[in-house]
Amino acid sequence: EALQAANKLPILVHAADLPLQNFKPDAPLEPLLALLTRQAERQVAPTLPTILEAAFTQKRALLLFDGLDELDRAPLEEAVQYLAALLQAFPGTQVVAAVSPEYYDGLTALGFTHVTPAAWDRVQRKTFHERWADMWTTHVTPTLWNSTPENALNPFILTRWLQLDTASFTP
Repeated sequence: EALQAANKLPILVHAADLPLQNFKPDAPLEPLLALLTRQAERQVAPTLPTILEAAFTQKRALLLFDGLDELDRAPLEEAVQYLAALLQAFPGTQVVAAVSPEYYDGLTALGFTHVTPAAWDRVQRKTFHERWADMWTTHVTPTLWNSTPENALNPFILTRWLQLDTASFTP
């Protein structure tokens, strides 16, 4: 199973960035290629069609579809139609999607399973806040304009505020 996962090509896309206006169901890779080509470096862009086609055809594509949870109902339905066409053209493609429980419609019909991450316990949250404060002090504070030890933003204040009543929150 680990070897199978190592052979996957992860493809990260944000739903709002995917150009679905003129989407053709018989060419589901076109919007993905348009987006990735626009984001790729000039040397890589010409090879993308071959790489993407091979990954999807050989069932090695792992589509990480972010932002579905940020869409209104109409754009979400359009994105679900896109996923349906993509999965029909390339069965066996694995997709991980960030979705909202309110707009989960259509994805179950495509075989998606809802997974809810477990909330962090008190110790995990405390550890996260402490590490965040250390990183802030080490990497952010020195880059702030006019940052001297006496006027630097103390991460302790925000850390303590976050620790007050965040039992149900997870970053």
